[in-house]
Amino acid sequence: MLEFIKGFFVSKDKVFFDIFDEVSANNSIMGKELVEMVKADMDMQSSWLEKIQVLEYENKNLIRKLFGELDRNFLAPFDREDMHGLAKSLEMVGHFIYGAAKKINFYKIDSSNHGIQSLTNCIHMSTKALQEAVNELRTLRNIKSIVEACIKVNSAENMADDAYDVAIEDLFEHEEDAKEVIKMREIYQIMELVCDQCESAADVIESIIVKST
Repeated sequence: MLEFIKGFFVSKDKVFFDIFDEVSANNSIMGKELVEMVKADMDMQSSWLEKIQVLEYENKNLIRKLFGELDRNFLAPFDREDMHGLAKSLEMVGHFIYGAAKKINFYKIDSSNHGIQSLTNCIHMSTKALQEAVNELRTLRNIKSIVEACIKVNSAENMADDAYDVAIEDLFEHEEDAKEVIKMREIYQIMELVCDQCESAADVIESIIVKST
């Protein structure tokens, strides 16, 4: 009976970890797709947007499923507040990546824009490192790897802050078209928010580590 009960809770935990792993993997793929989208010709950007949209929609369904599991189960593998915080941050990462991709496609942004390229690279770095951290949560056997991955996320967020500042400064210094300033600033802001959400997820992961050791 004891083994049955233990197996029951392990199987329930597996659902949560599977969802976290899948959502973080989707975010990492979206980050890579965004890099490719920015490199692509303007007339091809919509095809990359469609790929990102599919993954973002899948993430929403996965997070909805996770919250349903939390509602149905009294026990969770981590503090319920941390579970909720990590889930929402991961969902918002994908949400803002999709938002950035929509703006880039809608405004037909030139792929040679340095600010866009820099922020896109930061997003790719952040989502990739975040996936590395999330994948280790299932066992928590390699705390060092998780911490190192979280540090990568934080570093990428700092780089994104710097890239944003440089891009905004350059925009106001060289762009005379007010409409262009508004739309580029809007894109820069939403791209920077992606890295902020990655950092928020990393903060939750660090909280989980502290509570689990």
